[in-house]
Amino acid sequence: MRTMSAITSYSYLKELANTQRSSKTHDLGANELSFLCIRIQKELIYIDATRIGEVIPFSGVSPVGHTAPWFEGLLKIQGQIYSVLDISSFLGYKSSVKRKEFVIALSEANDNVSIIAEELFGLQKFTKIHKVSEENYLDTYRAVDKNIQVLSIDRLLTTPEFTHISIF
Repeated sequence: MRTMSAITSYSYLKELANTQRSSKTHDLGANELSFLCIRIQKELIYIDATRIGEVIPFSGVSPVGHTAPWFEGLLKIQGQIYSVLDISSFLGYKSSVKRKEFVIALSEANDNVSIIAEELFGLQKFTKIHKVSEENYLDTYRAVDKNIQVLSIDRLLTTPEFTHISIF
């Protein structure tokens, strides 16, 4: 078995995502699911690890005019152009100081979408997880010992608010 020091974080996440994508879903009977835990202001938000393509440090984006305030612009990741979403702003969090530390490229077949996170807490595994409720773009799941808020990538990518970024 390879250790984290023997591989890059990108290849580890990609390998993990491919393994989980082929063998597990969010069914009530799933034995173990992995999530990337991020902080948005004071909230911990989890992202399904199978939906992540890459995590890189934030280094700025190319702005695009006449777009929604939460649309940061475009960024080239691994030779592909990605739209960059300020997830904190999109979810309606107010902030006096915006820390943009990481960009998380989502692994989607037809969409090159990435989101900005201010802090990462790494991959966390949960067993016997089940959905308790849905609200806007966050799903509440009950793990063995706590509730977690999971970003619904599917609802995010299909909502009219997200798909119409122009302010016109």
